[in-house]
Amino acid sequence: MKVSQPRALSRKTGCSFPFSRVILFCIVQCSQMSVHGQSVDCDNLLTFFKETSVKGEWHNHTGWSDPITYPDCCVWYGIQCYPSNSPEQSRVMSIDLQSNGLYGDLSSILSKLDFLSEIVLTDNVLRGRMVGTGVQNIVGQYRCNDAAQLRYFALASICTLDCRGTCELVGGLETLKLDSNQLTDEIPVEISRLYKTLQLLDFSSNQLTGEIPETVGCLTQLKQLNLGFNQLSGPIPPTIGRLTNLRFLNLGFNHLSGAIPRQIINLARMEQLDLSVNGFHGTVPSDLGVLVSPPPLPCDRPGGTCFGETMANMSLADHGTCERGQLTMWYVMGYKQPCNEAARGSDPYWCASCAPPYPSRAHLPKDQASQPLVTIDCSSGLPPAAATPNMLEDYPTYPWAPAMPPIIEVRVPGPSLRLMILSRCTWTPSVYAVHAGERTLPDSDATSPPAEPIVPTGR
Repeated sequence: MKVSQPRALSRKTGCSFPFSRVILFCIVQCSQMSVHGQSVDCDNLLTFFKETSVKGEWHNHTGWSDPITYPDCCVWYGIQCYPSNSPEQSRVMSIDLQSNGLYGDLSSILSKLDFLSEIVLTDNVLRGRMVGTGVQNIVGQYRCNDAAQLRYFALASICTLDCRGTCELVGGLETLKLDSNQLTDEIPVEISRLYKTLQLLDFSSNQLTGEIPETVGCLTQLKQLNLGFNQLSGPIPPTIGRLTNLRFLNLGFNHLSGAIPRQIINLARMEQLDLSVNGFHGTVPSDLGVLVSPPPLPCDRPGGTCFGETMANMSLADHGTCERGQLTMWYVMGYKQPCNEAARGSDPYWCASCAPPYPSRAHLPKDQASQPLVTIDCSSGLPPAAATPNMLEDYPTYPWAPAMPPIIEVRVPGPSLRLMILSRCTWTPSVYAVHAGERTLPDSDATSPPAEPIVPTGR
């Protein structure tokens, strides 16, 4: 008995043809699309090379400067492409040109690389306005996993309606590092377009101005956010409390003002925090953690009769102990460092537990207090992290970015950080101390600056 070969139906003609031809058609079609897409990617990379080598050659330009010898841009220095067993084979997936002597404007040409997931351009001399870079548009595409034809769609809604198979997001920036350059202007509000994929955002050590857009709260997949060493102003948006996946946050050495929003305590997974040298007023939210430096009074240790009072009385608008004519800069830092042998010291009371408010070893039963300190897993028992929003169900009218809720609810417990809140004095105004408070009270006899003034720490 002859077994008939499975047949498939063509959408365009309604005719049936052997299933093996479907597979052959898909392989040929995918290969043709991949080759064409790679050619477009390589052309765009060549344009990027010409735009960022105006002051001479890059430190390493293997392949970039000789595309005739190296027509496959996947072998160029700093480029990584999708593997050969992927439908996106030979399409550019990653660009890593850190400290490579790039010079010029960061144009929008990179936004034409449809399947990029990583951009690392740290420590170059890239200039221009952030708004014009177009990096916020690298959001990936939805691939229709249909055996008959390889197709891509900009929106999940269209892919779902027109695809017989499943829809899968391909590309979309997960890592965006443009730190240590000379980028200017404001952070574009459209940065929220990357909400489905972005996990690491680093714009630190540039010349960015303006306020932190509230739409940064849409980037709920972020694990690291570094905007330090810029000239950002205005308040920290309360929407930052939505970034419940965040592990690292650095907003230090800017011109930020206002009170530190209580919504920041929602970041229960945060392991490192730096809000130093800004123009904040008010106090640090007490639910962020426990004060360890300066060392509080014994009664202010966890379980003590005055626990929390020292931090509650520390105003970031205070001029501290600075002399007349000096500028006061407040350093606000926090770390989550579980106890281990290296943490042993004269006063290790604050690292006996991850749970707030850090039960003192002095208050533990004697048989437990005598046990050696051990590393503690601070990730257990945390509230659920924010999931990736469903574009169709959650935000039907904003397919490119989630809508912001009017009120960001504050939830406790917080991240339980070990906090250091220290004031430092300087005679030398700088770009970082421009909003620092000047002490003018006549309670000092100082008439001239000291021989070795205290200045802000470097990067």
